[in-house]
Amino acid sequence: MLQQKTDLLLVVESEHIEVIQIFWKNSDQSYSLERSVRAGIFPNKNVYRFTLPSYARYDSLRIDPFDRSSHYSLRSLEYRIAGKPVLLLDTGDALQRHLEEKSGAYLEKKPSGEGLLIGSTGNDPQLILSVKTIPLFRKGYAGVLLCVLGVALITAFLLLSVLRSHRYEYFKNGTIKRRLQVGALLASCFLTVVIPVALPEEHRLFVWLGYVVLLTAWLYGLSAYLIARPVPVKQPMSGGRRFSWLIYSVPGLLVFTVYLLAFWPASMSPDSLDQWGQLLRLKFKDWHPVFHTLNIWAVTRFWLSPAAGAVFQVIVLACSFGWALSRLARAGVTRPVLWVTSIFFALLPVNGLMAVTIWKDIPYSAAMMILSILLLEIAISSGKWLESRKNAALMILVILFISLYRHNGIFPAFATPVALLFAFPTRWKNLTVILLIALGSHFFVRGPVYGWLDVERDNPLDYIVEKLEKRVLKKVDSFFSQSDVQPDKKGPTVTSKKPKQHRPKFTLTEVVLFRLDSSSLLWRIKPLDGHYRRVDYVNLWGVARQDEFKIRYITGNKYDLHESPKVPVLTEWIYSLFERSKDDPYLFWMWRPAVYLYFLMFSLFIFSARHPYKIWFVIVPVVFNSAPVLFFASRSSIFRYHYSILLTAVVLTLPLLLSTLSHPKERLR
Repeated sequence: MLQQKTDLLLVVESEHIEVIQIFWKNSDQSYSLERSVRAGIFPNKNVYRFTLPSYARYDSLRIDPFDRSSHYSLRSLEYRIAGKPVLLLDTGDALQRHLEEKSGAYLEKKPSGEGLLIGSTGNDPQLILSVKTIPLFRKGYAGVLLCVLGVALITAFLLLSVLRSHRYEYFKNGTIKRRLQVGALLASCFLTVVIPVALPEEHRLFVWLGYVVLLTAWLYGLSAYLIARPVPVKQPMSGGRRFSWLIYSVPGLLVFTVYLLAFWPASMSPDSLDQWGQLLRLKFKDWHPVFHTLNIWAVTRFWLSPAAGAVFQVIVLACSFGWALSRLARAGVTRPVLWVTSIFFALLPVNGLMAVTIWKDIPYSAAMMILSILLLEIAISSGKWLESRKNAALMILVILFISLYRHNGIFPAFATPVALLFAFPTRWKNLTVILLIALGSHFFVRGPVYGWLDVERDNPLDYIVEKLEKRVLKKVDSFFSQSDVQPDKKGPTVTSKKPKQHRPKFTLTEVVLFRLDSSSLLWRIKPLDGHYRRVDYVNLWGVARQDEFKIRYITGNKYDLHESPKVPVLTEWIYSLFERSKDDPYLFWMWRPAVYLYFLMFSLFIFSARHPYKIWFVIVPVVFNSAPVLFFASRSSIFRYHYSILLTAVVLTLPLLLSTLSHPKERLR
């Protein structure tokens, strides 16, 4: 008889670092350490997947949520056998009904109804989950096959009817038709994996083919329309209004100010508080980039409050986006497109929450967006933009900021001029000068300037290199950090903080799959839930104690910094929207970097089909920023690491799709 893998998935939110332990037993056994698994609980939201021995049939599970008096929130619990969910508890009522409290553990429903508050008055709290009599529930898939295939065929028929019209005559014999067909087919196959589409147990292949046909028809029709649609030509402006960037910044400035009033004085994570302590002591440590810490120090000279740093970030984010739109206006993008883009950017809740959080990722991502705009200007000028000394100085400054705001910024910063050398080899002199001056400035700041400030050298990149040398290059199975949850071929998933304990061995294939799983927030619209995955959105969470529910956005600290919202009602509304957006089927997309990445790629494809420009290197900065996550991410899916993808996609997608400098018909004939 084939063995069935058993999984237990938990979604936990905590303010503290805790240790959770899972025990299992049969009816004739007792709980023991040999039949248990441990894992670390980290602040904010954590998603766990515990893989239990496949050769056992269980009577009950015991969850030891912590080993001391403490508390945190359990949002959901899912029990799977052979990959199929047999029990899903995702509400406070369901969790409280199935979990039995023992040894000082207590359960309280959260006011929002989402999950439970788990607390303890003793040192060994326990929760018992009976799994002996859980029935396997099934979902009906009646009609799915006929529905998907029917919609696909009808859509394909309507599309072919439209494309036979006179407007699309020039597609019949052109190479653009074959490119679109092949591209739409490949993109559809890819999207069925990264969305992913829901497939029934039976007739999976036929339903999948139906989805592919449907997506291919949609993508082909949409691409043909966007490429062929006549767009009024607006001649590029040589100058333009001097303060047009400020006009386009107004929506962002207004909306982000409202967010700041709701989250006064600012949202501060442990990273933010560490930098705050450094600027108070004037003793700088380079674990968090000192360049950003110095920015916060400078803006707090006249007002020693985190609000000064938040105001600085609000201005930087809104004005940099407005400046980017003003540059697009000079390139010929129409005003309606620019205003729709500006308003969408301001109203997107992600941007408001990020703007008021003291993180280096905000000015860093803004600089990345500006670099992409400069690359677009280089592309549409066929490289002539580089001839201007003023433009070269601007590019050097942006590259320098990117390399200093984040330690991994050196990859996109200096890879971009190298990529331009391949795209415009005749401009090698200009690009070489830009690259050398940017490199020299970077090392001057990190060398003599940091030395003069007596900066303590403690770079995370050095830690990664050391980790690679000691673990990866010597032994693949030791690449995981000590707090990772790792599957054991012989038994359960194990977590160990003791270096002397046995560590399971992994093949190279397992390591690659683990990396793809852990970084799936970047490339998959619905991230994978395998292994251990920590999900960080923004620094915002709720805490329920007894009858009180408090919204938190400043981590506990010794600097007497605490939440003081100016408009508490607005704070509650935004928090409610944030909680809903994480899992809502209509709002979840705003927290998926993959969504923005694929829209950006699609817009670049449409633009390149309409114009004879070398446009694809515009995506180089965001790729070199996020791609290393595929290699170094071990247990984190952190949204802010990929925030530059969002800004670049939002500022470029509509202008690239809906604006043109020449009629596409002249290019495609």
